[in-house]
Amino acid sequence: MTKKLYAILIGINNYPRREHRLRGCLNDLQAVHQYLEHYMEQQGIEYQPKILKDEAATKDQIIEAFEHYKEAKDGDSCLFYFAGHGSRIPAPEAFWHLESDHKLQTLVCWDSRIKDGEDLVDKELSYLIWEATKNKDVHFVVIMDCCYSGLNTRIDPDDLPVYEAVRMAKANTKGKTLESYLGIEHYKKGEDGALSPPRARHVLLSAAKSTETAKEVYCKRQPRGVFSYSLIETLQNSGQPLSYARIMDRVNLRVSNLVPKQSPQIDVIHQEDTRRKFLDGQHLAEKKTYLVSRQKNGEWTVNAGAIDGIKLGDDVTETVFELLDSRIRLAVVEVHPTHAVLAGSGTLDHKQIYQAELVSLASPLVPIAIDPNGDPEIGRTIKGTLLQSPSKVIELSTDPEAGEYSILAEKAGLSLNFKSSQKPLFKQLDISKLEDFIGKVEKMAKWKQVLELTNPHSTITEDDFEISLYRISEPGNYTDDAPAELVPLNGPVHLPYVLSGGKWHHPAFRLKIKNMGRHNLWVSLLFMDDHFGITNQLLPKRELQPGEEQWAEDIFKDHPYRTIPLQIADAYHDLGVTETADYLKLFLSRTELNTDDYNQAGVPRMEVVEGLRDQPDPLQIRYTNWITQEICLKVRRPWITEPLSRGKAISGLGLTVQAPQSFSGQLMFCSFEEATHGMMAPVNMSLENGAFFEPFLLAEGYHRSEGVSVLAFFELIQQDVINNTMPLRINFPSVKLEVQGTPVPYALDFTTGLFTQLPFRWADGQMLLFGLPDPSKSMYSGLTPTCKVFLHST
Repeated sequence: MTKKLYAILIGINNYPRREHRLRGCLNDLQAVHQYLEHYMEQQGIEYQPKILKDEAATKDQIIEAFEHYKEAKDGDSCLFYFAGHGSRIPAPEAFWHLESDHKLQTLVCWDSRIKDGEDLVDKELSYLIWEATKNKDVHFVVIMDCCYSGLNTRIDPDDLPVYEAVRMAKANTKGKTLESYLGIEHYKKGEDGALSPPRARHVLLSAAKSTETAKEVYCKRQPRGVFSYSLIETLQNSGQPLSYARIMDRVNLRVSNLVPKQSPQIDVIHQEDTRRKFLDGQHLAEKKTYLVSRQKNGEWTVNAGAIDGIKLGDDVTETVFELLDSRIRLAVVEVHPTHAVLAGSGTLDHKQIYQAELVSLASPLVPIAIDPNGDPEIGRTIKGTLLQSPSKVIELSTDPEAGEYSILAEKAGLSLNFKSSQKPLFKQLDISKLEDFIGKVEKMAKWKQVLELTNPHSTITEDDFEISLYRISEPGNYTDDAPAELVPLNGPVHLPYVLSGGKWHHPAFRLKIKNMGRHNLWVSLLFMDDHFGITNQLLPKRELQPGEEQWAEDIFKDHPYRTIPLQIADAYHDLGVTETADYLKLFLSRTELNTDDYNQAGVPRMEVVEGLRDQPDPLQIRYTNWITQEICLKVRRPWITEPLSRGKAISGLGLTVQAPQSFSGQLMFCSFEEATHGMMAPVNMSLENGAFFEPFLLAEGYHRSEGVSVLAFFELIQQDVINNTMPLRINFPSVKLEVQGTPVPYALDFTTGLFTQLPFRWADGQMLLFGLPDPSKSMYSGLTPTCKVFLHST
């Protein structure tokens, strides 16, 4: 079945009021229409346009035109293009939580400024797109060549005084009641009266930031919007399918060379959509490339800088980019926050933009040791493969102590281990899948580089911004109105599951960033999960004025939510994973930044999963106006067995535990850190005999999270029923005993931090435990105090 593109193309020059009339919008519309006719034919896609010009583009006619999209079927694409005036109107209080400046952006329709006329408000457009796409798998694209604020002077690129106009009309001062907003009955309602329109999945390409003007220039002897002109030129000259991200990279460079202070923007609901093919929706597996171009000051630059991990070279290594077409190599000679200056570009055409790839990075690579216990022949195969195709992020080391990670190469397969605990980080892969294995290792290395990326010489200080993280305090309430408590950020943020109403509820948080300084700040937030996944979905980027704030948000069922839940997937929990360590990485910059290229899918520990650099030299960065901040999120979900009572034997994590007839209680497995959370004194890790306490692991942890090594008993009817004549009987898995030795039970004094051995003995291969420790507080809300048995591995 032939795919179709349903397009609504709108251009308005001749507004009724003379002072609003424009010159280039119909030229833009015609150029877009002609390009689409040709491009769709090439792609074998049926083009279905609906064109509205001038007086045919009233508000009612634009709304009615959305009926055009009803014909779209799953797999089709839809386009909404607008060239005309943009404006703003005061926002009702119900929208203030979405608009910090209390203004709403609008499209000025042909009849918006005549008697009884109204603008089409951005919230209404959001509803129209949602209504057109709900229950459909269609790819929707919006292209806007208009302003939303400020004056827009249309100038000739050579500064010739040809004419001046504005593509931004004065605000419509006529009031607009909430009830009059299109689709208001479908808005999400908060308890405090806040309203949020539904948001359908779509890609928005806009002409400029909201604080800039969308300019018009003379191109080929006719007035054109510089954004529309640059977009069509980029598409026509690409020679290959491009993703939205790569298109906008090129358009930004082209626009910056034509006019000042205009930065086209891309906005998506799901960040992965920036990698989709233009007007198709197909995901493109694009090779990571960069753009090299000549600036007005004569310098040749690449669109990657210190924020991207680019560093200046030294006498030993240098950062080098290679042009894809000519294979000319250009070395980095100066690093700025978001771009770098290149040398050796004398033979290049200054009118051309070149694609390049990074072939050498001055930053030290992440060292990965080859485990000496592995098969040496397979180890040599791995080294040979990396010598043939050198990695840009990892470096194999013969020193077994190098770095945090090691590769164990065996005939049975390849595994990457976290050396401090010898935890495998993902499923072992066969040697025949070496390329796939190296790709997974590189994901880990990139994750580590991003986590450690910092700029200690920044002019931005902690007084210039404020981070507020709130932990939801009402179990099971994941609305934006859910009660929450402010969490101090002087260490890891603990987010435990909570027991309420006989059910365990997963945790959630809210995070807000506020500009406390005197200058504008660009902010972006990365969520870095325990499986090496990275996404900037919660806050791709936002420019904050002084005093302005921004919440991290996620989309659920077509609506944005500030309350962000976190879970430990059942599949991992069943293996005994009771803790994960995820990170929030915040970027703040004086100049516009882009963190899209950091996004990467994670490396699951299992096949099926539910869910979710070194410091720069101060001489290498001319303008040190960016900074990063990390927040560690410790999500904890206890592993609880069935009730333990009446002599019943229960099993969990390989153990079998049997209590005497008169015993009644419940057993929970947890990590050492979970068990010791909130202690009055630091734990003295030495035992009475001077030996170091070594946890006996009942279940392996994962990456930077701990394994399970503590038995915690709660809801006990009688604690002292466990004694010399009525012990607890514990059978340990033989494989655990063979690997870790013999476990010894200890109690921990939560006041002094000292360990005391509990009375026990071994009989018939079982541990007989003759007493339980005194109960102490649990970190899990809803649990009674627990008696914690710490297992030490001899």
